[in-house]
Amino acid sequence: MSEKVRIYALLFGLTIIGYLWVIISFINGSDSSITICPIKTITNYPCPSCGITRACMYILEGSFLKAIQTNPIGYVVFITLIICPIWLCYDVLFKKETVWIAYKKTENIIRNKKIAIPLIALILANWAWNICKSL
Repeated sequence: MSEKVRIYALLFGLTIIGYLWVIISFINGSDSSITICPIKTITNYPCPSCGITRACMYILEGSFLKAIQTNPIGYVVFITLIICPIWLCYDVLFKKETVWIAYKKTENIIRNKKIAIPLIALILANWAWNICKSL
């Protein structure tokens, strides 16, 4: 299996899992105590992505400020869950490679230290914020 096919399959699988998790969370309510985070389960400290599901739920409810306060990365995930399936379907239906091309360009950009270091710093700041607010 080529790297391109693996990336498309991975994105498709992650999108399906993301939608299923949002649906399960919606059914259980946004204040559910269910966690799948191994870091939080083992250490009792939140990881940088803890709260993303709740943030997505708040976006769906129209509580945009509450969503960004819960976890700003939730907006990235929410937008990705909307765009990714449409983009993947476009590529498959029209036999294009736009997702693959964007993936490779993004990979090259992120490898640049001037981009990677600030991104890592933002993730670490988000993690510290999650810990401080006892997410």
